[in-house]
Amino acid sequence: MPRMLCIAVGLLTLVGCGQEPSGEPSPFELGKPAPPLGVEKLVQPTEGATATWKALRGKVVVLEFWATWCGPCVSAIAHLNQLADAFKDRPVQFIAITDEKEDLVRRFLGRKAMRAWVALDTDRSMFRDYGVVGIPRTILVDARGVVVGDTHPTMLSAAVLESVLAGRPTGLPERPNDLETVSAPESGDQENAAPLAEISVRRRDDSEGSMWSTDSRGWEFSGCALQTIIEAAYDARPYQVLLPDDLSDARFYVKAKVAGGREAARSLLQATLTSALGLTLRREPRELEAYRLLVPPDGTHKLTPTVMEPHAGAHGGSGTDAAGMMNYTLSNQTVAALCETLGSLLGCPVLDETRLEGRFDVLLVWKYGEREELRKAVREQLGLELQPTKHTVEMLIFDARPNGQALAPP
Repeated sequence: MPRMLCIAVGLLTLVGCGQEPSGEPSPFELGKPAPPLGVEKLVQPTEGATATWKALRGKVVVLEFWATWCGPCVSAIAHLNQLADAFKDRPVQFIAITDEKEDLVRRFLGRKAMRAWVALDTDRSMFRDYGVVGIPRTILVDARGVVVGDTHPTMLSAAVLESVLAGRPTGLPERPNDLETVSAPESGDQENAAPLAEISVRRRDDSEGSMWSTDSRGWEFSGCALQTIIEAAYDARPYQVLLPDDLSDARFYVKAKVAGGREAARSLLQATLTSALGLTLRREPRELEAYRLLVPPDGTHKLTPTVMEPHAGAHGGSGTDAAGMMNYTLSNQTVAALCETLGSLLGCPVLDETRLEGRFDVLLVWKYGEREELRKAVREQLGLELQPTKHTVEMLIFDARPNGQALAPP
């Protein structure tokens, strides 16, 4: 069995939402003074506001790079608004920076409130100076004007801001790792166009963290658990997948991209994984613990209708702070999609019995790892009930093929 499978060669830049800025980004570093605030205009500042480091001296500043069309950015607004409200009487200033046109931004703000100065960077000078090629991205600057954090908005918490205010380390990793990203729009340059097909699988047991991304052509996983990759390949929930013990903690680099679209990439990814890892698949129905998602008897709930444009996709993201509190955001999601997310978090099926239609933006905050805390958060924050039940599920059971050999570590 070969230790590495690689078909086709090509380069594809995978970033968060967003287009790559023109020109080379200026270097900026943690622990160094922040680059200039080169915004052209503040759309909704407080009276007398001035976006310069001189004017903001003595304040902790949260720079949020975002766009109205970016699903993960919009998902994070509710979380950032909560933090802005919590610190409104403290020396903390939130500034949301976009490269979009003023009329588009103002229309969006008419539908979705933001508790921040909204700044226009139409020449993208700040995007370049801060090295921003993917959004959302959050930069923390302390009261001295020094960069102390570079992260994703879902990783920002009240505890992190308190640490910066007190002059202590933030406790944030240098970069977020296991967060969904979305590929940049493809270039029309045929010479540099993506290849028609790419498939690559190799073992990667290291401590560099994990990241995965998806676009219309397929997936790319870096340092991800096989469980995560199998779920994407078979469109399965975590509770449906059973792997051999020796692969339960294995991590891999996997790329599956096909010009024919994601479903073609899915078929190729399934065949490649089972072949390269020496696995067979059998499907077996089993009755599992489950929950019914219900609207309370009085018919009321707290779900917020989405502010995303009708053509925008659905997105989600999560982050856990130092206190173990999970922030989970969803934007432009149906209740059925919410049930899938809750099922992944609870480790069991969640059945949609709400009869609610439409799409919603959701923010959930709870103590990570505590099932009852999540049920409580759903009840108190979304106004919905999770009622225990049983449900039969088709399990995907992977077994080692006789004389099969999984890819060894590099």
